[in-house]
Amino acid sequence: MAAGSSAPAGPTSRWRYLALLVAAAIAAGVAAALWLRPAGPAADGEAKAPPTVARAVANAGVGVATAETPGASLAWPKRVAVLPFTASPANPEADPLRLGLLEILIQRLGSSGEVEVVGRQSVLGVAALELGPGQAAVLLNAAYMLDGRLVLDAQEMELEVEFTDAHTGNTLWRARFTGDLGLLQRLPDQLERRIRDTLRAAANPSHEAVAEGEPARSEIPTEANLAYLKGRFAADQRTGEGLQRSLQWYARAIDLAPDYAAPWTGIAQAQQLLVWYAGVPPAEAYPEAMQAADTALQLEPDNAEAAAVIGLVLWTYRRDLAGAERALRRALELNPVSADALHGLAQLLALTGRLEESEAAFTRALEIEPLSLVMRTDFGSSLLWNGDPSGALEIYDYVLQLDPDFALAHMFTGLALHSLGRHDEATTRLERAAQLGGRPPLWLALLARTRAAAGDQPTARALLAELDAKRQSRFVSPVAIALVRLALGERNAALAELERALTEHDPLLIYLMSYPEFAALQGDPSFDRLLARVWP
Repeated sequence: MAAGSSAPAGPTSRWRYLALLVAAAIAAGVAAALWLRPAGPAADGEAKAPPTVARAVANAGVGVATAETPGASLAWPKRVAVLPFTASPANPEADPLRLGLLEILIQRLGSSGEVEVVGRQSVLGVAALELGPGQAAVLLNAAYMLDGRLVLDAQEMELEVEFTDAHTGNTLWRARFTGDLGLLQRLPDQLERRIRDTLRAAANPSHEAVAEGEPARSEIPTEANLAYLKGRFAADQRTGEGLQRSLQWYARAIDLAPDYAAPWTGIAQAQQLLVWYAGVPPAEAYPEAMQAADTALQLEPDNAEAAAVIGLVLWTYRRDLAGAERALRRALELNPVSADALHGLAQLLALTGRLEESEAAFTRALEIEPLSLVMRTDFGSSLLWNGDPSGALEIYDYVLQLDPDFALAHMFTGLALHSLGRHDEATTRLERAAQLGGRPPLWLALLARTRAAAGDQPTARALLAELDAKRQSRFVSPVAIALVRLALGERNAALAELERALTEHDPLLIYLMSYPEFAALQGDPSFDRLLARVWP
């Protein structure tokens, strides 16, 4: 069990959670297979729905429901879905601009405190399904929809947008913006103010819009802003190559505008991800992430994304759980609809055994990102780490009904089956996960551990040799290698790997006591001394 854990969650808690998910979005997980896959986006830069998405919609019972259905009701009267603006004509050069504008607008609306906004992953997933606006609104449980078309011509741009009442299908307003690419900086604030005025008027018909001056944001050189947007676009591919390329674009933006906080935030986020996507050593990547996030906050104290990165680094690198919780809660004060901050907080709370609080954070995160299978899978993992593998399997089975090829759920299903001693079934799931996920080192180590536990030492040792080869050129978790060594009966070698984990700042150390093999080592003087250094 995880350090500080409490009793495992029971069936009532699990099914209450599932009921909340169904209420939040009946098509739970429709598009999440698009996220956290090793492959980058499609050639035209637009996310594409996998074949299982349409099947998941049908299985979830969405049918042909639309927002115009008589008697339709929505849970959040101010909930807005900002759909990705289309490029007309299709133009790959426009993709970093239109998707970057989407992300910035979602952040601005969320930070306003007045608007309930649907998260980026979910709107991208729905856009990939090419549904009508009514069906999209039902899937996202949105009361209002903002859609638009971007035309890019050399250094000039035109954006046409439409704001719609999803309940009635009526268009509330249309707007057209034209200008040079410097307009990209002003658009999010202009659109945010117009949306807020519309929602205020809907809540209070006597409300009159008050002319507001431009917010006090320093003007950023257009080239710096474009470099930042291209960096975000590259980072969103979630590959080692894409993340490295994003750092180059962010550095370009900073060269052009040293006081521009956004690219510093991008560097912080990318450095944190490089540990897992590119095998950059934690002792190299995490301090870089922390320094960049600190710089971003110095330049922009209300930067919720930078605060969230600090929270995650404090948790996974420094193992400062109290400091991490403060930082993540601060991020949520700055942006109450930051799904990333809620997701991180939910996992941290689960790690410390505060399962009711964790469940509440996961539920809130899934209200914002109703189509995220990653978050649903991680909820199951919160049960697994707290000694309830059977409960975790119920969640994973639910996820895999929606997307049978979702690699992360297969991997965690293998872990849960291993915990139950069902090693042959666990092996099948872990092999499937490795096949779907591109054989990441951590997953190979978990497969080797299960193979060894099942008595197949030759295969386990072959996998261990593959991991040793990978270790020559990238970071491979020593904690994961220690699990394999213990399964092979090599106790001293496992302890040596844990010492190495401390030296290399292995992020998996925070889960050390969640694995029964390590918990069984308590009482061994060498292990107890090491554990005291992990959690001083």
